[in-house]
Amino acid sequence: IVDISTPHNLENLPFIKNKALFSLDFSVSNSHLFISSLTTGIRIFDISDPSAPFEETGNCFFLNDGKNESEPPRVVKIKTFGERLYVILVNNNQHELRVYDLDNPSFPFLLKSYFIDDREAITDFEISNGTVYLALSRSGAHSKGEMSPKIVILDDSQSGQLIEVKELMLEDSYQTERLLLYEGLLFASPLFGEIRIFDVSVAPQ
Repeated sequence: IVDISTPHNLENLPFIKNKALFSLDFSVSNSHLFISSLTTGIRIFDISDPSAPFEETGNCFFLNDGKNESEPPRVVKIKTFGERLYVILVNNNQHELRVYDLDNPSFPFLLKSYFIDDREAITDFEISNGTVYLALSRSGAHSKGEMSPKIVILDDSQSGQLIEVKELMLEDSYQTERLLLYEGLLFASPLFGEIRIFDVSVAPQ
């Protein structure tokens, strides 16, 4: 953690020791830091005092949701938006989006899930008010022709479910590596090729 309140005089704050193997992503919401890992689920830190961060719940096996799994799902991407935590995880080679309520950030509560066809993989996602954009590509393949990558648009405004409302097919494109939302535009960056730009200022029907 680095204090940048004085940009010309940066100050190093205490390090957070990383007990996880392969930490892939992190996000911050309401003075809490969420760190994802391929091996230990999600770790949650209270950073209300950045000079003395402390871990709230250790390794978050809540991702198992009580199932008798040999190992916890692998968390590959996380984002926070408002009072919600969005998690992309892989369980037995199937990708899934989960949405958790952060009313109590120390103990996220599962609200809803969205499962992906096991032939596909989620490579990135973005969130807007009531809408989730998922970049999907063929699982385990990076070549054209087998299954064109696409962006799936989900309605996140409904209680208890994520509803697919539209697909944007990315023909003649390779795997989409990155999505970025900026002022009503959605940018999709492929592994190779041209960046696609979509106007998403109007809610999809």
